[in-house]
Amino acid sequence: VATVSPTDSVLTATKKMLELHASSAIVTVGNKPQGILT
Repeated sequence: VATVSPTDSVLTATKKMLELHASSAIVTVGNKPQGILT
């Protein structure tokens, strides 16, 4: 599962998703899910 911070850029999030072969990423703040990026 790809997890990103709200302060991460879209490029950073996309790279993490590609590395993990994931179509979405969970946006977390302090290990608490806040949203999803697809």
